[in-house]
Amino acid sequence: DVFLDQVNQGGFIEYAEVFGNYYGTSQETVQKQLSKGHDVLLEIDWQGAEQVRKLFPESKQIFILPPSQFDLRQRLSNRGTDSVEVIEHRLGCAVEDMQQYSNFDYVIINDDFNKALHDLEAVIIANRLTLSQQANRHQELIMKLITPTTKWLKLESKGKEPYTVQPYFKKLMSYCYPSEMDKLFYKLKTGIGSKI
Repeated sequence: DVFLDQVNQGGFIEYAEVFGNYYGTSQETVQKQLSKGHDVLLEIDWQGAEQVRKLFPESKQIFILPPSQFDLRQRLSNRGTDSVEVIEHRLGCAVEDMQQYSNFDYVIINDDFNKALHDLEAVIIANRLTLSQQANRHQELIMKLITPTTKWLKLESKGKEPYTVQPYFKKLMSYCYPSEMDKLFYKLKTGIGSKI
């Protein structure tokens, strides 16, 4: 009754009844972690993921698959907590659940645990480096980097009209190879490039 009351009050981001038991993810707890800039990883079934997707369309969702149905059966048996009948029921439900994999952003095959863990870490790191995440996390730095400066530069070897710093680097990026850029930054750092 307490659980269902919290459901009616919108206390859960997602909830479900699985094999006779209720499970849910507290909205307050998740929001608190997100407000601190933390990553939140939810271990939920596809139905819960569907609910999360509606509330957080920007979330990234990962579907973890076993290497085979045989391996899944072995893992369920090795738990030693369920009868054969329960295991067969769980396996049948799992096959239906796995058909939902196409609704997810990433798929990880859990054949080797260490590799699967590495794949999971790679997804999390990649998500941290998206434009929206980086722009939000480093807003002050990015604004400093893209704001034009009033200083002028002139390269003695070029003998051309001076460019403002921002337009010059825009032009530079369009045709310089990395090695040429390294040379330019070295010149500016050592004073070979003069300021006006």
